[in-house]
Amino acid sequence: MIYEVRRGALGKPTIFRLEDGVLSEDGPRKAHFTLKDLRRAQLVNGADRMAPGEQILVLGFRRRRVAISSHSYARFGLRVDQSDTFTPFAQAVLAQAAQAAPKAAFMLSDRPAAGIYGGVLAILAGGVILVLVATVASGQPALGADLSSRLVFVLLLLLCPLPWLSAWRRRSFDPKAPPL
Repeated sequence: MIYEVRRGALGKPTIFRLEDGVLSEDGPRKAHFTLKDLRRAQLVNGADRMAPGEQILVLGFRRRRVAISSHSYARFGLRVDQSDTFTPFAQAVLAQAAQAAPKAAFMLSDRPAAGIYGGVLAILAGGVILVLVATVASGQPALGADLSSRLVFVLLLLLCPLPWLSAWRRRSFDPKAPPL
């Protein structure tokens, strides 16, 4: 099976191929994913305000991740719904994944909150490091330690709800009958 989607308004289309338990991605990056190495499959509903009703199939393998969207860019600012071709492709991927990786987790989520939250935490951690490096480089290590400690306190406060975000609004589904 073949599914084609344009992830960006200016980029070239990405073509996904599913053949005998191997998912191939051909576009700006080229990759091959063996479905027997699948650890987690997540179906995200309503992930974007610009494309209401969009579904994203996120497949997590050992060290890599691939996201397949049901909406594609037609031009800058216009995204089109490709659910008629996305749904059978996602069903085929999930059916083969259920056979190849029976221990994989199949989750349904309403929003990718943990990913966005993790990005904010990463930006804040990078800011802590940059503040510390900049103040030490300018000859003010005491000021750097003071500012960094305050930012680290905020970072620790933001880390507190992280264990609950992974289970927030997620539930498992049967990969042989996905809710597409």
